[in-house]
Amino acid sequence: MIDKIYIPTLGRPKEQVTWENLPIQLKEKVCFVIHEKEKDLYDYDAEYLILDDNIGIAKVRKEIIYHADEQRFCMWDDDVIFYRRNRKYYGDLRINGEYVSDRFYEDGPKKGKPISKWKMELEDFQDMFNQFNGWFDNEETLLHIGHRRTNLPPLGSTSDNIFFNSMHCIDGKKLKPIRDEILWEWCQVGEDANFMLEYLTRGYTNRRTDLYSAHWGSYQDGGCSLYRDAEFHNKEHEKLMARWPEYVSIRKEMMAQGPDGENIGMIKEFKYNMKKAHKDYKNASNNNIQHQFWK
Repeated sequence: MIDKIYIPTLGRPKEQVTWENLPIQLKEKVCFVIHEKEKDLYDYDAEYLILDDNIGIAKVRKEIIYHADEQRFCMWDDDVIFYRRNRKYYGDLRINGEYVSDRFYEDGPKKGKPISKWKMELEDFQDMFNQFNGWFDNEETLLHIGHRRTNLPPLGSTSDNIFFNSMHCIDGKKLKPIRDEILWEWCQVGEDANFMLEYLTRGYTNRRTDLYSAHWGSYQDGGCSLYRDAEFHNKEHEKLMARWPEYVSIRKEMMAQGPDGENIGMIKEFKYNMKKAHKDYKNASNNNIQHQFWK
């Protein structure tokens, strides 16, 4: 199992979706990360890390990482439900050369047919963490593991050196040697991408699992929406693009909607070339030169 599960939260003392959907055995590992002004609003039976007010999500993540130190830990948004997909759709489970399902409908009109996905229970989380720990143990450079969104079609059981957000599992012992070098607060939106580019260009790697997927909301009341609007989103991402011009670019512009379907402004959707970032490190390393960003 993992050592600790950090849940950073703001403005949602009675709406803890992640907490409510965890088995009790995992709730024992939860540490809520809250702000001083809200410390009396949360009464969950859990550990708490209380931070200064109005510091922004980038610094919140930095504080979590230093608090976790050398542990293997998760840092999950507060509005997440985890789903396990049926391995049949990845070809992970074969009998006599044929793909088979690992869960079926037990009754109703679909009885006997494969279930495409199901809400994760304790056994599923145990399987997931056992797999994550195996990867961390056996792959020296693997630092960071995340999840694909449940509402997106699976691309395969795993993808390496790729962007993901909101759900993070980190090997703190591997991160510790470089964490003081990282510019954690370079931007307040896209901070996940900045973190990834920091370690990918230093030779570390990540992995995203599709088998264990996650469903979460965007632009809901509370959380980062308390201070993040379209203008702020675009400005902070442009700072990220200015720092990493070879790996961050604008994909398109679109109208973003708030939690009630209202338009909140035109936002720029950015894309990240994480594979190129790591490939550039490998090319520089193979030629015994330092990556261009660390000269």
